[in-house]
Parts: sequence; C-alpha cells; structure tokens
Amino acid sequence: MTVNEAYLYFTNAVNKLSSNSGLNIPKAVFVSSFNAVQTQWVEDRVKMNELNKIRMDEIQQLMVSSKLNVKKEEQYYTIDLPANYYHYLRSYSYVGNCTIDNWLVREGDINVLLNDEFWKPSLEWGETICTLGGNKLKVYYDDFAIKNVNLIYYRYPIAINMADGYLDTNGQPTVDVDPEFLGSSVIEILNLTAQLIAGETGDNERYTVFTNRTQQHT
Repeated sequence: MTVNEAYLYFTNAVNKLSSNSGLNIPKAVFVSSFNAVQTQWVEDRVKMNELNKIRMDEIQQLMVSSKLNVKKEEQYYTIDLPANYYHYLRSYSYVGNCTIDNWLVREGDINVLLNDEFWKPSLEWGETICTLGGNKLKVYYDDFAIKNVNLIYYRYPIAINMADGYLDTNGQPTVDVDPEFLGSSVIEILNLTAQLIAGETGDNERYTVFTNRTQQHT
C-alpha cells in the first residue's frame, strides 16, 4: 500500500467515524498521527512477543543484527547504540576466534554481580554481563579483550511522509514515503490512526463503537 492509498483509506475511515462528514484532514496531521500510532503499535507487539507468536511474527522485519565497534573503558567496553535502535533483544561479543554471550542486567546490580562467581565475566564459561544506559551498551570484561559486539535489536519502524508542498524539519521538501507494514498490519495501524483523529472530533458514540469493533478483531 502506498502512502497516498493509506491516506485515502484513512480519510474515508475518519469520515465514517465522524458526524462531520467531508472532513479534510491535512496530510501533515495524518503523517504525524500515523507515525505516533505506528510506534505505539510496535511497542505493544514487542511487549507481547513472548506470549503470542503471531504478534512476534508481525514485527520480525524490524529485527536487526549489527556488528559494532567497541571502545575500551576501565571495566567495560562501550558500544554506541544505532540511531534506529528501539528495543534490545540480545548480544554477544567477539573475543579472539570465539564469541561469548552477553547477559543483560540492571545497572544498579552491576557491582554485586561483578563480585559474584556465577555472574562475573568469564572467558572460560563463555559469558559476561552488560547494561544499557545513555544510548550505550556496556559490556564488562576481566582477563580478555573484546574486538567487536554483535547487537540484535528491534529498530524503529520507518516513518511515513507525504509530498504536501511544505518543508520538513531539515528544510527539505517533503516526499512520499510509503508504510513498510503490509496487509492487515497496516490496515490495523490506519484504523487506530483514524480512531485517534475521530476521537478528537467529539463524536464519542461512534468512536466507541468503532474502538470496540477493532478490539474484537485484533
């Protein structure tokens, strides 16, 4: 589905929901609303992916595996998270000709775990611990050197856009960027976006009916 087809679907959906038929929703409003709803839609599925395989399959296209350079600090190596990073899945480190697993732990527990024989970094056991914070991944080491880290994560969904004669935040003319999700996934996001806009029109009765109908089919 192209972004223009998505906009037409959205416009028709909003007008069906609203008592004020013939609403002309600006493209910029549609774009910002769709992108906000799309991110929330992905977050909901990330939270549910351990419980529902169907939900997990819907966002597999967002999974990225990236080999990243490291910077050595006193107790750990740091990795800058990619600009499109959204949610951590797992990671492992390259040490010599082998790899070791990185176990994600809470930053507040790190001092205790580094002194715990079962948790502290160990090349012999092929594992170490890591933390997330400040747009960085910290991977702790002991008597070994880490060359690179492979990070597996969910990226942010691609933000849509539309050519509407205006300039974007970088001062460039807006262009059409189609939704990356397909089939029922993009339809669901569009319906949720229409709910968001229709809910602001004050037509609460029809908005509630539409919300209940959508929830029954997701």
